[in-house]
Amino acid sequence: MPEAEPVPEAEPVPEAEPVPEAEPVPGSVSRPSSGPVDRARRLAEIFGEVLPESTSDDRDPPTADRRDDSWYTENRPPHHDAR
Repeated sequence: MPEAEPVPEAEPVPEAEPVPEAEPVPGSVSRPSSGPVDRARRLAEIFGEVLPESTSDDRDPPTADRRDDSWYTENRPPHHDAR
């Protein structure tokens, strides 16, 4: 079996320069965060409110005390119409 060739030594990697702190954007205000409520408020300021506070799943269904067949006639499929 032939002898393996020696592996050349790798060149040393130069030290990475430290990244300077980002300068604040003119006109922006940096505020310390006071928690998830403050973060949600700031996101709502930027993007607007994406979801409503409550959904139809959270609310009680509307009470329709209809004792007639109006719902059925309003939702009658067209193929059930008289010709």
